[in-house]
Amino acid sequence: MTPVEAARDLSLQEREHNGSTSITLVYGELGPHAVLRLFQKIQQFQANENHSSTFLDIGSGTGKMLMAASLLLQGCTSAVGIELLQSLHEAALINVQLLIDYSTVVECIHGDALSPQTLSLEKWNDIDVVFCNATMFDEKMMRAMSRLPFKQDTLFITSTNKLDDARWNQVDEFVLDGGNWGSSTKIFMYQRRDKKETMIRVMAKKMSSVR
Repeated sequence: MTPVEAARDLSLQEREHNGSTSITLVYGELGPHAVLRLFQKIQQFQANENHSSTFLDIGSGTGKMLMAASLLLQGCTSAVGIELLQSLHEAALINVQLLIDYSTVVECIHGDALSPQTLSLEKWNDIDVVFCNATMFDEKMMRAMSRLPFKQDTLFITSTNKLDDARWNQVDEFVLDGGNWGSSTKIFMYQRRDKKETMIRVMAKKMSSVR
């Protein structure tokens, strides 16, 4: 398993090699107690649902959240991670081999999770639960993430930064201790609005911004 310090070094080295000075890709991960509490909150919200689910981690790093979902998220039959940095993606491929005999299907994808073209529309629509450790994301990245083509009622959890409320209905807000870099981290939980309500809210936002 890749230690968090090693993951941060991999991230920094690749970003420096690529000449990137942006802080939006600074590596961070939730501690084990925070992850356990997060999945407890998800299961409490889904208490009345008895179906299998597919979990997506946006910016999946070294794959630890995928492994946690496979082991801790009740009903999770598939866990998909999308990671932009090649070095972290390669580390994830090694780490998830620890689950090779486990029943959950785990898939690691190297690509831009904020681009709709990274997955087929069918795959986007197959996602039931999404997590994004978005603490370092900027406003542009949050807008792009809000517009990804998820199906109605998809459950989406972000850290620190909020999704677009025209497309996503916030259903919970709480703080996790032992979050990013050992500090408390605010978590937001959303459900995808239906297409009609989304269209009405998006139009209303555009009209209000013109005034």
